[in-house]
Amino acid sequence: MLVRRSFAAFVALVLLAPAVRAADEPFPIKVALVAGVGTAYDLLGAHVELRVSHVALFAGTGAMAFVPALFVGPTGSGAYSPHFGGCGGIRYYGGEGDGFFGSLNLTYGTFEGHYDPTVQQSQAVSGSLLTGTGTLGWRWRSNHLLYELGLGLGMYRKDSPPAGYTGMPPPGVGNTLSTGLIPDASFAVGLEF
Repeated sequence: MLVRRSFAAFVALVLLAPAVRAADEPFPIKVALVAGVGTAYDLLGAHVELRVSHVALFAGTGAMAFVPALFVGPTGSGAYSPHFGGCGGIRYYGGEGDGFFGSLNLTYGTFEGHYDPTVQQSQAVSGSLLTGTGTLGWRWRSNHLLYELGLGLGMYRKDSPPAGYTGMPPPGVGNTLSTGLIPDASFAVGLEF
């Protein structure tokens, strides 16, 4: 529900931005709606980008919440339901929203389920996946249409809940934390106003 409301607010920003500017003066803030693949797009999703000159901030949503729900569960059972997924970050462009770019990206996805995935009355558990990456790439623009391609690397932090088939975990058993390296890429297409 929160994800849908956030996405609706971003779409409203994109649609209203051209109407807000005066016809005879340039609008200093450029707004882009971009869909793509990579952590800048919540794995597979869209973000709204607000750019002033060479610097842009972005936020969006996509499929990140589905990743831990599918792969962090007991032996990848998919026993968890996605709860929230979102992304955000900051970018620097060599040109005015085009050319070389460097991007710092954050994604966060949460999920919930039950300790015993076969029994709905078993103890509720939850977990999360957080990534922080940096990507370098190139963005091409043709009027309002834009395309980008980039590669990067970063870290992940996975918070995996316990799982079993006894209704509830033994005393003292909690979530397991793990970290590691994660590759990143950026393949996207969008519109800037």
